[in-house]
Amino acid sequence: PLLIATCFAFLCAATLTCTYTSSIVSTTLKLRSGVIPTFRDPNFWKYRKAIDHCTMILGSMFWGTFFSSVLCGSIVGLGIFLFMWQVTRRYFLKLTATMI
Repeated sequence: PLLIATCFAFLCAATLTCTYTSSIVSTTLKLRSGVIPTFRDPNFWKYRKAIDHCTMILGSMFWGTFFSSVLCGSIVGLGIFLFMWQVTRRYFLKLTATMI
């Protein structure tokens, strides 16, 4: 169960990393090409007030990916463990058969 949970957690982390990376690249290209207006926008001074909030993005990306990978891996690992443990195996097989 630990190997499968680790693989699932790694897959979750890789998917989130690819999603975050593509979003950052897309937003940066839009900002540099002028699709997202900066200096010509009348609301630019509102954006400039919270400039320090953009420094939290990297930390939230790292910790969000870390905790979601651990959570997904734990849930999958616990589910597989409960299906393989002899004490709970018959209950989970009956539950699965009922759900199917």
